Amino acid sequence: MNTGLAEYMQDALPQFTNEKLIKIKQRCSDSRLLIDLVPVHESFFDEYNINQRISEKDVNLDGEWLRLGFLAGELMKSGKIDQLSTLDLLEGRLEPYPYQMKVALNVLKDKSSNALLADEVGLGKTIEVGLILKEHIIRGNIHSILIITPKALVNQWKDEMYEKFGEEFVTTEDDDFDFDKNRIITSLSKLARNVEKFTTRQWDMVVVDEAHLLINTSSKRRQAVASIDRRYMLLSTATPLCNRLTDIYSLVDLLYPGLLGTLKSFRKKYFEDKAGRVCKPEMKDELKKVISNVMVRTLRSESGIPFTERFIYSLRVEGSSIEKQLYDAVINYMKKTYFNSLSGYGYSGQNGYKSNYFLMKELIILQQSLSSSPRALIRSLENRKLKNPGESELIDPIIELAEQVGNYSKAENLIKSLNNIPGEKAVIFTLRLETAHMLCNSLNENYMSARVYEGRLTGHERQALIEDFRKGKIQYIVATDSAAEGLNLQNASIVVNYDLHWNPMKIEQRIGRVHRRGQEKDVTVFNLVMKDTIDDYVLKVLYEKIELFKMTIGGIEAILSEIKDGDFDIEETIMDILIRSTNKRDIEKEFEKLREDLEYKKQQSMLREEFSRLVLD
Repeated sequence: MNTGLAEYMQDALPQFTNEKLIKIKQRCSDSRLLIDLVPVHESFFDEYNINQRISEKDVNLDGEWLRLGFLAGELMKSGKIDQLSTLDLLEGRLEPYPYQMKVALNVLKDKSSNALLADEVGLGKTIEVGLILKEHIIRGNIHSILIITPKALVNQWKDEMYEKFGEEFVTTEDDDFDFDKNRIITSLSKLARNVEKFTTRQWDMVVVDEAHLLINTSSKRRQAVASIDRRYMLLSTATPLCNRLTDIYSLVDLLYPGLLGTLKSFRKKYFEDKAGRVCKPEMKDELKKVISNVMVRTLRSESGIPFTERFIYSLRVEGSSIEKQLYDAVINYMKKTYFNSLSGYGYSGQNGYKSNYFLMKELIILQQSLSSSPRALIRSLENRKLKNPGESELIDPIIELAEQVGNYSKAENLIKSLNNIPGEKAVIFTLRLETAHMLCNSLNENYMSARVYEGRLTGHERQALIEDFRKGKIQYIVATDSAAEGLNLQNASIVVNYDLHWNPMKIEQRIGRVHRRGQEKDVTVFNLVMKDTIDDYVLKVLYEKIELFKMTIGGIEAILSEIKDGDFDIEETIMDILIRSTNKRDIEKEFEKLREDLEYKKQQSMLREEFSRLVLD
């Protein structure tokens, strides 16, 4: 191709438009090669009449070259990517299920990377999105990526993209966030409040998780997403229909405006009843056929996932007298610190949170250390005293009390419990590294071979530790959540939540290190909590009454996605209950309210699933 033609095509071809439905992008940096066209719509309007000019030979350059350019665009519609090149790069990080690879290839090849991913709950739509993104990235197709998700899942997406795909993103929750970055994860509400910051450029790829939250076409977040200029868009939700047929219309129309006609014509064509809760029987197959052009959906029955059973046991440990004194002393200190900070603002409860966000986070960390071990608590208190020397008079007596704790009751119960199941390998999770080393020492002192899996180990040391664990030279691995990222330990059959994380997603991730593809045994999960502590209430309400342990990652995400952007997340909600409650009865009442709220969200999620199945499956 001569230079003049290349320049002409650069100027002319990107001008094809159809009210911004068509995005034509030049990818090829070598002017000798044919331009790579990526249309995102079945047809486009030739507003510059180039086809006609080619036919009439009214062009300054060889018309056959231009015709070849159009042919390239048509070929792209039938799909250029016929295999996933990214799989070899992910070896050791991720082993996708066959159905996940099938979905990713379908979207890349047949859906022009503009699709609705609607697998049933728990089948790993995040993995499918990651495969699609990674494939585009390694081919040099995309550079700017915007992932939009509910607030509660922002950090989850960041972790997943790095851990499983080796791709780094910044989030709008980061302290040093910059809108000019090319890979951003934001919450729906932050997008709506800052939409002008996201619409100053065209994004190569936009991903929306829990996309059913966009079904209301008049909502600010729906309008914000619709206003974003992009080449590709992926919408992900297990429940594309919540309670009306217009729900699926809204999502499809976001991807391909006009594909289902006008809203008025859609209602007339498909509604059996006025509310749109029933599709006309004779039109159901046609609706499914049209939707299948943009939607990919896998059912659990089609996934072929052979999961073993999961058994849950909770151990409520009676603390010693001094341990109970220590707990009360720390809780009183946290309450005093928090309400002293509010007094300057005249706020209380969630209003005060807006001015005390960082203090709330600091107190959650302190509470985690309290639950973990006296050694971890002392470390946290010493760090806090360095930061706030004026609090020394309050902190020093607590440190002295913590130093008086002898054998920690939780640790003693862990040793006894593991002794009752000899020969079984276990992964023990703690919230603090100090606790991990303490437990490791205790296990080894009792002739129970253990090692700490920590972040400062070199890659060689980590691999050697895992290999020793697999060969049986080590029976127990003790790890923190951050250090355990990426661990696949199917040769273990026991997971111990020595420290209970308040975020259900973190707990499920822990269990998923063992209860995953390739696990041949049933998995046993042990939870240890001190009686009558805040962790005890969390265990009863979140994990036992609502049965979150039995839910998949997708099911938990569906519940947490309902938390609004301005509200407390689950950990902050629990800390707020702890701080505001003056006695045990107050805590019980507040946790009952939390249970009812989460139970309602769970039921709503299940109803959305059922409605989607009735229409789509």
